[in-house]
Amino acid sequence: MQRIAFILACAFALATVLATPAVAQSTGTSCESGGGSGLCLNGNRFQINVSWRVPSSGAQGTGTAIPMSADTGAFWFFQPTNYEIAVKVLDGRALNGHFWVFFASLTNVEFDTTPIIGVP
Repeated sequence: MQRIAFILACAFALATVLATPAVAQSTGTSCESGGGSGLCLNGNRFQINVSWRVPSSGAQGTGTAIPMSADTGAFWFFQPTNYEIAVKVLDGRALNGHFWVFFASLTNVEFDTTPIIGVP
């Protein structure tokens, strides 16, 4: 029973719900135009970009996107078989009028995620 509670607490702590106004607007390099290097989710409505850095060594870069389904994907930083971040975008407008962006960190490397909305 404790393990289930711990997993649920971690999932809740790692999930972030973003209201549409808090998401950056597309600047023409969205999924619809085929530009950008991010992860395209939710019918190409969202492009998720990730940048990473290791302050102790000065190393930095951009996460490489791995699409997994229409709403889910991941990013790797150093090796294609080592996923660092998982991302899911759901259309929650029927419940509260907002899209929901969830992510889970699987890394100890610093990173920034930027969801860009490009409503078709």
